[in-house]
Amino acid sequence: MKVNYKYPSPSMCINKGSETILGLSPDLYRDEKVSFLGELKHPLIFRDSMLMLREIVISDMSTKKKERVEFFEWLDTEIERRLLKHEQYLPGVREDINNDINELLHSLEENNTDVAKLIDVKNNLKKDIESLDVWKDYYKIERDFWKFIKDRDLDL
Repeated sequence: MKVNYKYPSPSMCINKGSETILGLSPDLYRDEKVSFLGELKHPLIFRDSMLMLREIVISDMSTKKKERVEFFEWLDTEIERRLLKHEQYLPGVREDINNDINELLHSLEENNTDVAKLIDVKNNLKKDIESLDVWKDYYKIERDFWKFIKDRDLDL
């Protein structure tokens, strides 16, 4: 008969003065439940440690998705609170802001027309100044003069 056993670590019993420490290691291949028969000095501590061991064995340590119910409830109440505050303390603010924006746009259009008129005046003055400039054709006149001299008397 061949029997397979699989123990994760050896069981042990250690005596320290008036204490006895018992470490049990179960057979992992065993189908039936493991039992213990004996007297315990502190049965409540043993019971609590066995319950804690069970919780550790069956615990699920995977990361769980957070439920943010409290946050969304707070967010809804905060939105409602701000809307009420806005309606209570700031009536007509949006209309006042829109009126101010429309006034500024109107004054901007008036300023743009004034600027366009000033640019036209500047361009007209520039044309007038260029038409009255005596020296604008100086190089042409000088070239014509030297051409005349060259044609009349090359040695001169």
